[in-house]
Amino acid sequence: MKHNYEVMTADDGQAAWKMFSRFHTDLSLVLSDFRMPLVDGVQLLRQMRELNSDIPVILLSGDVSGELEEKLQEHQLQVGVLHKPCPLSKLLEHIHRQQKLSNP
Repeated sequence: MKHNYEVMTADDGQAAWKMFSRFHTDLSLVLSDFRMPLVDGVQLLRQMRELNSDIPVILLSGDVSGELEEKLQEHQLQVGVLHKPCPLSKLLEHIHRQQKLSNP
């Protein structure tokens, strides 16, 4: 099923940061995992916010301990959070909501 999104992928947080720093003006949303090799999702988010504070971000996490929410609160970061496993319908709903909030 296609949903008319152009998607860029990265193998780890460091590659994601390199891609974001190069293409951030062309992106309308970032979907990232919380746990990634080299640079985790929160550190990536902090770096992205320094470069482009307006881009909507959704973090995916399989963490049920609350660590992600604690880190986001500690760094005063506001993002959408989805817990895995996440059905496609819920992911698409969050993407649409984030896009509407960023483009009223």
